[in-house]
Amino acid sequence: MSSARRSSILGGLAALALLPALAGCTGPSESSTPTSAAPDGTVPAVAEGAFPAEVPLIEGTTAGSEIVDGAWVERVEIESQEAADPVIKEQLSGAGFTGGGATAGGQRVLGYQNASYSVEVTFETADTGAVAIYTVRPL
Repeated sequence: MSSARRSSILGGLAALALLPALAGCTGPSESSTPTSAAPDGTVPAVAEGAFPAEVPLIEGTTAGSEIVDGAWVERVEIESQEAADPVIKEQLSGAGFTGGGATAGGQRVLGYQNASYSVEVTFETADTGAVAIYTVRPL
C-alpha cells in the first residue's frame, strides 16, 4: 500500500473518530423548542437543570437551550450584534458580573464572571438577524 493511500485512510479514520465529539457543536438540539424570554431576561429551565437565575439574558426569542459538557447553552434571537452588545454588557455588569468584550478573528466575544459562574457570549448571523449564544459554566 502506498504511503499516500495509507495517509488518506488514516486521515479518514481520524475524522470518523472525531464525529461523536463534534456532534454537540452543530447548534441547538432538535428537542429544543423556541420560547420567548421574559422582559427580565429569564428563560425556562433546560432539560437537565435550571438555567442560573442570576445570569440575565437579553430579551428575545429562545432559539435553543441545552447543556453541553456541563455548561448551559442558551441561544437567543436578537436584531443585531451591534445593538445587543451594550445591552448584554449592562445587564451582566448590573447583575454583579465583571468582564468585558474583545474581537478576535472577526468574532465578537463577551466574557464575564462572578463568584459562581463564568459567562461567555458569542454572536452569529441568522435569517432573522443574529443570535446571541450564552455559554454559562459553574466555577
